[in-house]
Amino acid sequence: MSQQSISEASFDRPGFWALIAMQFQGAFNDNCYRMLIVLFLPLALMPDDFPSTEVAFALFNGAYLIFPGLFGALSDRFSKRTISIATKYIELVVMTMALLGFWLQSAWFLLFVLFLMGTQSAFFSPSKYGILPEILPKGRLPWGNGYIQMGTFVAIILGQALGGTLLDWFQEQIVVAGLILLGFTGAGVVCAHFITRPPPAEPSRRIPWNPWHGLPHYLKLFYADRWLFATLLGVTYFWLAGAFVMQNIIEYGLATFEETVTLSLVFFEWSMGTGTQTGLLTASLSLGIALGSLLAGYVSRNRIDLRIVPYGAFGLSLFSLLLAIPAYNFLSTLILMFMLGGTAGFFVVPLAAMLQHRCPETVRGGMIAALNFVTFSGMTLAAGLFFVLFSVAGLSPTSLFLLPAVATFVVGLAFWYIVPYAPR
Repeated sequence: MSQQSISEASFDRPGFWALIAMQFQGAFNDNCYRMLIVLFLPLALMPDDFPSTEVAFALFNGAYLIFPGLFGALSDRFSKRTISIATKYIELVVMTMALLGFWLQSAWFLLFVLFLMGTQSAFFSPSKYGILPEILPKGRLPWGNGYIQMGTFVAIILGQALGGTLLDWFQEQIVVAGLILLGFTGAGVVCAHFITRPPPAEPSRRIPWNPWHGLPHYLKLFYADRWLFATLLGVTYFWLAGAFVMQNIIEYGLATFEETVTLSLVFFEWSMGTGTQTGLLTASLSLGIALGSLLAGYVSRNRIDLRIVPYGAFGLSLFSLLLAIPAYNFLSTLILMFMLGGTAGFFVVPLAAMLQHRCPETVRGGMIAALNFVTFSGMTLAAGLFFVLFSVAGLSPTSLFLLPAVATFVVGLAFWYIVPYAPR
């Protein structure tokens, strides 16, 4: 079924919501398990100074850099529903291995499982985003992307929160935490079977043994279409800046607020340490992105419209600039983080919809895999840049908000200039 043949009347709503539920469960498990590993290893299995955060980031995200050609080709060769179901069964195996790792109390085995989880997520990603234009009418793409982004970031919030909570509850019986995650994966397997089934995009596609096969070709296709190239640059910048800001928020929270803050409400008092405050800042940002993405999908009004992208960029620039002013209490900062996330949704949702719509149908999965390669390369670059500016140059977290403020304003001006000519 081609994109042109999909009408509003033939739109399979239960199949779409099954996709949303499945991707929510996958993002939840990814973040919950990663948080468990980051917190559990230094606490129980490794030295206190073991760099679990950095190692977890490298292992989970490395798969997106290793297998783009292979996973993209598989996504185009088979129905994206078939790939989605296959990745859920792979996740079932991986989470069973995680259960074994918790039982054996083997740190390196648990880290290997984390790499496998990243590989499974990288395998699913081209199908997750590539299937939308195959099961949705064109006018529904911004709406569908809004729900995908919202589900992803809500899952990130809940996954990270529950990861720490599971460790608090089951540190001495950590196998129970593995059983809970395995149960969630089982629910995801069930949801996968109800996803709308589109036909294979290119059933004659040969599957390469080289995991980077086709990557230069996909990147040339991006470059040949000015709007695809603009979306590639825009989405890559979004994740690069996002990775930089997320790292900075952690250091900002640890450096800015008091060791303990007591929030007095009508019926109780809540004392928060620095770690809890920092976690709430990242949660507020993620919640803002989730709701902003959903709102951006509705504001687009059944059309792919890049005209809201510069407004999102200017909002990101403004709230980053405000965060660079060291004059806020915790509650004010929490509100600014939420607003920063909300404007981010207006930036990324139209770009994702344009990307999915303009990618040629027969190579859409491969091009999304190539996009993943570029964006995760950008995120790795952001990690290195943050290390240099914060750890080596010694710049304060407050001042580091100036960099994304200025850079995003420039990006917003570029989109302001080109979007009047963009197709709709």
